[in-house]
Amino acid sequence: MGGLLEGKTILVTGIITDSSIAFHAAAIAQEQGARVLITGIPDRLRLIDRIAKRLPQEVPPAIGLDVTNEEDLAALTEKLRELAPEGIDGALHSIAFAPRSIMGP
Repeated sequence: MGGLLEGKTILVTGIITDSSIAFHAAAIAQEQGARVLITGIPDRLRLIDRIAKRLPQEVPPAIGLDVTNEEDLAALTEKLRELAPEGIDGALHSIAFAPRSIMGP
């Protein structure tokens, strides 16, 4: 028997650690049957992809997204069409501001 999100594609923004709300929401979405796509700060994609390996299921590489950058926002739509031609069924915006000093090197 499938979960509540069986067959759905969910976009999750804001994974930066495996203790973040975004990480746990992505994990629960996967446990409920969703295919999960993630975004990340462009200069932290390697870190975010490593953290994403701890999710219950593999996800495609994180999509670079700085929400303060108009070019990143414009490119997001095309990248999502490429990764999910059937469309996105839901999204979780879990991006918060934090000074670089607390996000590590």
